[in-house]
Amino acid sequence: MVDLHFNTKPEDIELPRIKRRAQYIYDITQQDFDWFVTLTFRYKKTDHDEVVLLAKKFFDSLSADLFGKRSKKRIIHFSAIERHTDGYLHIHVLLKEPKPETPIGKEQMKSLVRAKWLAVSGSNLDMSAHKNSSGEDDDLKRFSS
Repeated sequence: MVDLHFNTKPEDIELPRIKRRAQYIYDITQQDFDWFVTLTFRYKKTDHDEVVLLAKKFFDSLSADLFGKRSKKRIIHFSAIERHTDGYLHIHVLLKEPKPETPIGKEQMKSLVRAKWLAVSGSNLDMSAHKNSSGEDDDLKRFSS
């Protein structure tokens, strides 16, 4: 058996990942995100790679609808895939208003997100089922006024 000896400390290996994470956090805090939504699946998903692919298709489809298929513009977003306590995955998404000069209203954004998510994932996002403590829709939250 061959012994391998490394001269790098664990801290040296972790440093690029730590710097990258700090840069992500900084980038997120510098954006004024306008919308928050949680994307769920009708049929439970546990394969992380499949969920990543579906999220990419969703953002591509959403961007194509907003800016045109041939446009290189993409909707500014941040998404995080999270595993629920039952082991199934869902996606939390922060979205930036795609056209600040002509803002999209909440109802239009809801229907667009719902339609695109249904087309990509086959899951009909039941946004009407989510209510906050005051009885208002709590499915697509608007951060800015």
